[in-house]
Amino acid sequence: DELAEEANKERIDRAEQLDGLRLQVNALEDVLSRRWQERKGSVDTHNLAGAVMAVEASMSSGKALGPAVSALAGQCEGDVLVHAAIDSLPPSVREHGVMSKAQLLESLEEVKPAARELVLIPSGSSAGPITMVVARVAAALRVREDAGSGGSIESTLARVQGLIAADEVVAAAAELEDACKGTAAAPIVGEWVKAARERALVDQTLSVLQAQAITLTAAYTSQ
Repeated sequence: DELAEEANKERIDRAEQLDGLRLQVNALEDVLSRRWQERKGSVDTHNLAGAVMAVEASMSSGKALGPAVSALAGQCEGDVLVHAAIDSLPPSVREHGVMSKAQLLESLEEVKPAARELVLIPSGSSAGPITMVVARVAAALRVREDAGSGGSIESTLARVQGLIAADEVVAAAAELEDACKGTAAAPIVGEWVKAARERALVDQTLSVLQAQAITLTAAYTSQ
């Protein structure tokens, strides 16, 4: 009986020791799991920030956004907001990129001479040689005489430049489009207006991506 009692006591002691070891192992696993999650979270937020910066760099340089956007999408496979922002970009923007602010201003300078002349000709009218000469002379006179008038094409072009410089690209596109609507200048400025609106769309998308990166980083650091 004493031997049986001693053997039973040993079994109980061993069971208690095993339970203690199990608790220690579980605690160690919890610690290692938390550290792995923290490390993974740190890497994920770092990679997200880097991917967003790559998109911004491509946008600023006028390069195609496709490679940077694809890398960002791969980095954020489960992020619905990031993918919604990416999906809002038209294929042309991914393939060809968008104009930088400096490029928009350069392009506007190229559009100005034709806009000044053709804005005096109603849309759909036949612009023969005489019409073009008259429009050219009238445009030159309006540049000198109406530069201070709020309704002149020259003042509109000046406002458009100021809006671009102030990062108000949507307003700049609307301003020039409205000024040339119903005139022969509309098709000429149309490509510039489209480029400006594409730039504004990418600006808005980038703002969403940057905000998401900041939010995720803040959530990780507060843990």
